[in-house]
Amino acid sequence: MSATVPQYEVVVAGSGFGGLCMGVQLKRAGIDRFVILEKDGECGGTWWANRYPGCAVDVRSHLYAFSFARKANWTRVFAGQPALLAYTRAVIRDFGLARHLRAGCALLGADFDAAGGYWHVHTGAGTITAKTLVSVSGS
Repeated sequence: MSATVPQYEVVVAGSGFGGLCMGVQLKRAGIDRFVILEKDGECGGTWWANRYPGCAVDVRSHLYAFSFARKANWTRVFAGQPALLAYTRAVIRDFGLARHLRAGCALLGADFDAAGGYWHVHTGAGTITAKTLVSVSGS
């Protein structure tokens, strides 16, 4: 691909709740040329990375769900890690995000090409280009 034509409209760094929400909203806006990068081996953000005993959300479960992906059948008032990870996976499935996700692909850095108006995004899998770079990484 030519260096002057970005491969993606948007690169999203992070696949936790923020990254998944961004992906859904991009699709709703009619933007399909985007990728969501995740440094860990699987997507889901903190709910994939943290598995310690008692790991749970600190707000009531029904408030933690997206307004566009409501969930009424939480089994606990403060959902635990397995339920939250299952919810993120359901969002990925229900909104067709799987083909946009790149697990095990860390964002290493980025440089903006002011003349071209796009980003060179350096990842563990190589460099990609995008018009917009969004960081929603939790750590």
